[in-house]
Amino acid sequence: NHVLPTRQSATACEVRFVTAPAGDGRAGDALAYADEELRADANMVLAAVKVAPQALQHASPELLADRKFAEKAVKLDWRCLASVSKDLRADKKLVEGALKQSADALALTPLDSDPKIALVAVKKDGLALCHCRPSAQTKDVVLAAVKQNVEALQFVADESLLRDKDVVAAAKKRGVVLEGDDDNDE
Repeated sequence: NHVLPTRQSATACEVRFVTAPAGDGRAGDALAYADEELRADANMVLAAVKVAPQALQHASPELLADRKFAEKAVKLDWRCLASVSKDLRADKKLVEGALKQSADALALTPLDSDPKIALVAVKKDGLALCHCRPSAQTKDVVLAAVKQNVEALQFVADESLLRDKDVVAAAKKRGVVLEGDDDNDE
């Protein structure tokens, strides 16, 4: 079964959901077949997002550009950041809200070039460094990523940072020896 909106009266819209089996990617598609009024109804769309976050892509453009609505949707599921308007995907507060849930939200925003936003992401999950543009990979960002997860080293864009004494020390502390480690040159 799909998520299906049903009209209860001409003046009020109430939505009932029949959820698709777990793992059924079609669950979020039912909103695509709803009429414009339902796709513009914030409560109905948020109810659909609770069942299947990908349903947000079928919301009205007006809802997708509404900051308060976007905050509610992203609070329900960080992946909703992918469907909100381009301007809202660049909203620092909204992005930080998504990053609280998952560092992978960095991949959904143009703020992947902002070192402050990148730092928030890599402190949560060092592997989020893979989503950072090289311009955001400052020493502080790389160091925080390596301290959180030494495997982040594979995503360092600036090779000179792999020879930085602090990055080398952080890697060594986690059992990885880099070529800039003077203790191993003997």
